[in-house]
Amino acid sequence: MQINHAEIRRYVTDLRQLAASYQEGGNLAETKILIDEAIRDVNTGLSGDPVCRLVVWTALQQEVRRYFSNMSDPRWLDAMNHVLFRIGSRRQTALHSKKKTKRNPEL
Repeated sequence: MQINHAEIRRYVTDLRQLAASYQEGGNLAETKILIDEAIRDVNTGLSGDPVCRLVVWTALQQEVRRYFSNMSDPRWLDAMNHVLFRIGSRRQTALHSKKKTKRNPEL
């Protein structure tokens, strides 16, 4: 299944809300767990095609970066850095999988 731009924006909104809840005084460990769960939800909605996964994770990463500023609240940045780290990790996995599939087309 391919995720469209509207769904990407919805996921980004959900992740921003989690970051905002931490910024308002929430617990960082709990927020990270919720962020991880939200990113797992994105992952389960993706097809097995590595190219599709790479496109979606790249788009999600670019969309999240739009909400970064070095003038932001440090608590916001802590949570959003975790979001970017997790998305970057998923993107790298998709990139590796794409390269592996390209070398071994029968996989």
